[in-house]
Amino acid sequence: MHRAIDTYTDHHPVVKQSIARLRADFHKYAGVIVDMYYDHFLSANWDEYSPIDLPSFTKTRYDTLNIFQAILPMRSARLLFYMEKQNWLLSYSSFDGMQQAFNGMSRRTTFESKMELAVANLRTDYSEFEYEFREFFPELQLFVKENFDVD
Repeated sequence: MHRAIDTYTDHHPVVKQSIARLRADFHKYAGVIVDMYYDHFLSANWDEYSPIDLPSFTKTRYDTLNIFQAILPMRSARLLFYMEKQNWLLSYSSFDGMQQAFNGMSRRTTFESKMELAVANLRTDYSEFEYEFREFFPELQLFVKENFDVD
């Protein structure tokens, strides 16, 4: 399901539009940044999409991941530790949380990504990215509902 969602997302014209706005500044990392921007909008507007509050939802996800920690690759287990400690899933709702995430990703990229500058672009074009997210996300929800046994 995750791969199908990624493929659907990568080929969606609205997502491509968001990526195009960032390509000159972030090149091959523009798609990763848009994905994180969309995570921000989902997190910031969570109550519109789920009856479960975001803190409860994120705690449940961390608990589930920790159940399988013993079988995770060492790098993934280490990442999960920091992910939970810094509560990345919840922090995406704020600019500070996004900045922290982009700083960490920028440090981990092999090539120069400039991702540490991505929050500035989000602030500048916030309404455009939010509009695109709100256009895209219901279509993604419909795609998942039609193709997988998910409510």
